[in-house]
Amino acid sequence: MSQYALALISSVLLSTPILLYTTTTTTKYYTNKLLRIIAIMTFTCGWLLRYWAKMTLGTLFQYLIAPPPLLITTGPYTLVVHPGYTGVLLQILGILLYLVGLQTMGIPVAVAIWSGAICTLLIRIHDEENMLQTIFQQQWTNHVANRWHLIPFIW
Repeated sequence: MSQYALALISSVLLSTPILLYTTTTTTKYYTNKLLRIIAIMTFTCGWLLRYWAKMTLGTLFQYLIAPPPLLITTGPYTLVVHPGYTGVLLQILGILLYLVGLQTMGIPVAVAIWSGAICTLLIRIHDEENMLQTIFQQQWTNHVANRWHLIPFIW
């Protein structure tokens, strides 16, 4: 079984109790309007960043890791090595903030889910970066030298 399949299965198994908890404790009213606005803005920024990354890649975009014919260093790739993954994390964070504001999940649960998403992406990033390093060698080393990999100001 591949590590991606294992990560997906474990994510589903870990999230099932959380989903059951959130569906049984949903309240009808959103208690924090500022948090709702922040959540929607975070999700939207993540979607826009991911869309920008996909449009920059054009026909090179794939869901599976595959050797690309060239290294893309324009668009959002001038800012972050993996802008698509950064966008996904922002989308997940936006959804979690929204659910915390609905009081359907606690902050520790949201942090655990977001941490799990980061860990799952790190497995994929590791494989992707090894492939890109093998293909592009010094060009890849130069590209990542002055950029954040995933989360600006952290890594």
